[in-house]
Amino acid sequence: MKTLLQSINYYFPLNNTNNCLYLYYCIIILVIIFIINRCIYFANYRNNSYIKIKSSISISPNQKIVFLDLKNVRLVLGITTDKIVVLHRYENKKFSSKKEIKSKKI
Repeated sequence: MKTLLQSINYYFPLNNTNNCLYLYYCIIILVIIFIINRCIYFANYRNNSYIKIKSSISISPNQKIVFLDLKNVRLVLGITTDKIVVLHRYENKKFSSKKEIKSKKI
């Protein structure tokens, strides 16, 4: 039975330096592509998304109220199993959640 190294040498003969360099270049290119893909994934994964869930209040097992921040709009949504309803919409403000919570009485 062939060992792993013998089978690799059979399919990729590394007798001369050109084949060896070709294999190393292929491995380096694959590693670079892998690193670039991971960097792109983590760059998109950062917390710079346009939609942020500020809070969620569960009213019953099938109903909840969700506060969303979009780029320049804050939405208050009522969510049930059947539908999603916009309850309130704040537009074009710089939001400071602590001040709004203190100033708005529910």
